[in-house]
Amino acid sequence: MRHQALCGLLVMTVMAGCAMPGNEAGALKAASVPASAPVPVVTPTPTPIPTPVPVAKPARRKAKPASAVSAVTGKPAPGSKFAKLRIGMSRKQVESLIGLPGDVKTTQVGAYTHDETFYLHEGSLLFVKNGAVLGHITVDTSASGYQ
Repeated sequence: MRHQALCGLLVMTVMAGCAMPGNEAGALKAASVPASAPVPVVTPTPTPIPTPVPVAKPARRKAKPASAVSAVTGKPAPGSKFAKLRIGMSRKQVESLIGLPGDVKTTQVGAYTHDETFYLHEGSLLFVKNGAVLGHITVDTSASGYQ
């Protein structure tokens, strides 16, 4: 019973202290806590300042030159005509190395034309950029040299 009375008195004291104009937080604590109890000291925890986190940029891949891109179907035999060729060669370079084809098929692709040339027992070559640059090599040792 005594405990309830003491709690009620404490609550009324706190409420009366809150209603007073100009009341400081320290005065409120002193009025609400009995003199025999130790006054708890609350130190505010400082809010940490966020530190910027470095963001890793994705690595940029360097574009491979046309000659480094694998655009060969099959594997040319060592010493064959097609073994001398590299993607990106001009049509004149190719024809000076391995000679003229047995047949040529021209295809319109949008604003450009592609030429496919056929070689006996070698396969076919695809020239892109209006038939000027070697873009693909297809090895076929059973090729007839015609389309």
